[in-house]
Amino acid sequence: MMKRVKGWMAVQLLVTGTGVGLGLWLVHVGTLRGAGGSDRLRGTPESETILGLGGDDEIDGLAGRDLLYGHDGDDVLRGGDGDDLLVGLQGSDRLEGGAGADLLNGGGGDDTLDGGAGDDVLSGLDGHDTLIGGGGNDRLEADAGNDRLEGGPGDDALLAGPGDDVLIGSAGDDTLSAGEGDDRLDGGAGDDQLFGDAGNDRLDGADGHDLLEGGEGADQLAGGPGNDRLDGGSGDDELDGGAGHDLLDGGAGRDRLIGGSGDDIVRGLGGDDVLEGGDGNDQLLDEVGGNDTLDGGTGDDRLSGYLGDDHLLGGEGDDRLDGDKGDDRLDGGAGDDQLQLGDGDDHGSDGTGSDQVEGGPGSDTIELVQDGTADRVSAGSGDDAMWVHFDSGPDEIVCGEGTDTVDLHGNTQARVAADCEQVIP
Repeated sequence: MMKRVKGWMAVQLLVTGTGVGLGLWLVHVGTLRGAGGSDRLRGTPESETILGLGGDDEIDGLAGRDLLYGHDGDDVLRGGDGDDLLVGLQGSDRLEGGAGADLLNGGGGDDTLDGGAGDDVLSGLDGHDTLIGGGGNDRLEADAGNDRLEGGPGDDALLAGPGDDVLIGSAGDDTLSAGEGDDRLDGGAGDDQLFGDAGNDRLDGADGHDLLEGGEGADQLAGGPGNDRLDGGSGDDELDGGAGHDLLDGGAGRDRLIGGSGDDIVRGLGGDDVLEGGDGNDQLLDEVGGNDTLDGGTGDDRLSGYLGDDHLLGGEGDDRLDGDKGDDRLDGGAGDDQLQLGDGDDHGSDGTGSDQVEGGPGSDTIELVQDGTADRVSAGSGDDAMWVHFDSGPDEIVCGEGTDTVDLHGNTQARVAADCEQVIP
């Protein structure tokens, strides 16, 4: 049986308990309280306060600035039009803000909060919650639990707590912040900021000029299209800049950094890192130390090693490779390359193109195979060994302060400096 009751008589029935079990659909202006059972309470186009109390309640605020409280039980709260406050409290509740700038608080339990149109604030608190911002510039906050936060259209802020969470920004310039746990963050379209935390997180900037920071843990960061900045933080991370002119910082740990297409800056900041430039004119920099591998890919790239025994590969294009300290291996690849071997006992090799190879203070090994272009090989101050095959270009070999050996093939008419100790034609 269903009865429709208006006015204060409806409240009196519920307060005294007379209405318990009648299945009342109550309509009232002002303050309305449910009974301890499962009530269906409905407001008016005016502003009211509706309290569900115990039971699985269904509360509709309709239009107006409403305050809806579910209390105990698995409740459904609908704010309707207007700037509403919806509080689920205990139980697994569903809160729908509707149109307007609404404030939704799920309380404890596994809750679903949907802000609807307008600039809304949604708070999940404890439990495995789903928060949906809808249209507007929304703020979604979850606490402990494995939560799902979806911003929807607009410039949204999504903040997760402890647990394995999913954060989706959608269209707009969004800010996504994970808590502890293995989280997944997807910025969607727009210029987004994504922040991981402790745990093995996955961050995807998608379209737009995005900022991604992995935090602690073994993280995966993908910039997507746009000019992005990716910072892996501590842990063994994998960073992929994607299309665009990107800046990648690996941070501490054994990282793999991929610049992708575009003119990228890729920096290894500690650990034995792998840096890949991809397409474009890239800068690959080993700035702290470790035994690193730097692969420029296609384009006119600059590769700089540092401390440690590094391997530098120029790839296609006119590249510059600097070994710096450590026993390094430098391979210029195709193109007109410049190789600076630096300190340590280094190995330098190059192929087609007009190349320049300069040794350093250590005992270096230089291998050069050329095909009719102008090349220059200059030994450093150590005892160096050079194996050179020239074709027909105006080539030159210069020895250094140490005892150098030149093994010359092909164009034996190449100019060899007189200070070379031993020349094998």
